[in-house]
Amino acid sequence: MYPRTLILPEPGSFPNEKALAESVLNAMSKWFSVETEVRGRYRGVETVRIDAVLRPLDPEPWADDDPAFGVEFKLPTAGMGDRDYFVWAAQAVDYAHTDWDGYGRLQIFVCPSPIMAVWLSSGQLADWQARVRRSASLESARDLERIVGRLGKDEGLDEEQERRAQRAYRRRHREQEDEDHGALLEGFRNSLDRNLEQSAVTGRAMMHLLGQLNVGELTQVRDHGWSLLRSGHTLWCSHCGVRSKWSLKPQLASRS
Repeated sequence: MYPRTLILPEPGSFPNEKALAESVLNAMSKWFSVETEVRGRYRGVETVRIDAVLRPLDPEPWADDDPAFGVEFKLPTAGMGDRDYFVWAAQAVDYAHTDWDGYGRLQIFVCPSPIMAVWLSSGQLADWQARVRRSASLESARDLERIVGRLGKDEGLDEEQERRAQRAYRRRHREQEDEDHGALLEGFRNSLDRNLEQSAVTGRAMMHLLGQLNVGELTQVRDHGWSLLRSGHTLWCSHCGVRSKWSLKPQLASRS
């Protein structure tokens, strides 16, 4: 289910943005011609440049006579926060209002998906899942006390440091139990399940709005390969080809 099936790059996967762009564009060149560093004028005044414009090698299945779309890349880093992704998304919206040399206005697809701003990374998921497994293994208060009793000893801490470590562990364990219990009352399996669903709802809403503003996602999707998504819907994927006859030309947002 979108966005859980998206395959998103971990921060640090690529040394720089150029390497990210080259890797993705090399993969996409099997199905699209690629022109990089295309210039344009935003609202006819400001000169801007987009990372790439892609055109299908086989335009026949597409809705437009001369289909083309822009792609803008952003290197995810460990220090990126919500603001960085949202500023990038806003830039893509501006690019959808730009006249590009030789192309005119284009829909813009960003890579990776800005959904990374709210969706848990695989590293965060691993941390959460490890926490859930640890909680499930604590079958009794005796197990908890046995673990707590070892805290600090392996690290060679003094008695006061050991006591602080034990108190901190008990506190974290109680907080986790409270979070999981609250999530269970709300109909979720645990707090991880609740956080995932909340992130998914927020991410879907964000990408639906961007889709209405002519911004989509170029991303890898489990069982579909490289895909072009707009508002969470698949326009094209490398495994199946064109999935939707939506036009690639910028559209006015529907307000019906």
